[in-house]
Amino acid sequence: MKMIVIALKCIQMKPDDRPSMNEVIDMLEGDEVPQHLP
Repeated sequence: MKMIVIALKCIQMKPDDRPSMNEVIDMLEGDEVPQHLP
């Protein structure tokens, strides 16, 4: 589930709404699922 949420965040239409690569890495390495669905 975590990877799906991260993937949805990465394909947002507006570049400003997408996470940076550092944020993606932090989300992938963390134990928690990102809270806000895009």
